[in-house]
Parts: sequence; structure tokens; C-alpha cells
Amino acid sequence: MNRSQWREYPVIAIDVIDGDTVKAVIDVGFDTFVKAYCRLLDVDAPDKGKEEREAGDHLLRLCARTPLSCRTYKTRSGWTKKGKFGRYLIELFGADGANLNLAMLQSGHAKPYGG
Repeated sequence: MNRSQWREYPVIAIDVIDGDTVKAVIDVGFDTFVKAYCRLLDVDAPDKGKEEREAGDHLLRLCARTPLSCRTYKTRSGWTKKGKFGRYLIELFGADGANLNLAMLQSGHAKPYGG
């Protein structure tokens, strides 16, 4: 993945599924909106139990600081890379420009995803 080539879009998180997945409405321009499940790129949050709830609650608090934006990166096959479960892989940013993917890692609610 070429991190030097990216596109950024305004986004509204309409649901937080867990600590690394959001359901979002993405404004791709020209009054065109895409509703999609999005996975935080390079982030792996717990999938079960109390830790999953805590990670999801933390991401929900981060997403409450609107407006949000997301970035996608160019890959060899194009701009819209999806993970193995069909979710778009994004970096999510808060209103202040803070990288929410990084915030999840720094808070200890997630670990780096290696797959």
C-alpha cells in the first residue's frame, strides 16, 4: 500500500460496531453518499467480552467529536481496498485532525493489526 497517495472524505459514523469497526455514511462528493461498514486500518480490537465493550465505548466517545473524516489509500488494484470481511479499510480522523486509529492504539483499547 502506498501511503503517499491518499484521498480524504467527510464521514458520519452512524454506528460503532466494536473497537475497530464503524458503520458510516461517507460523502464522496457531488451529493453522493455511500453507507458502508469500515474497519480501522492497522487496528485490531478485542472481539469478545468486556474488552470488546470497552473498546467499542472508547471508539464511540472518539467519534462523538464531529465532524469526522476518513482516508483511503491507493493500492495496486485501486483506491477502494477492502478487508477479508468486505469492510472498507480507512484511517479515521476527528474534528481536530487527530488520528482515531492511533488514538485506539495509544489508549490500549486495541493493538496493531498484522494481517
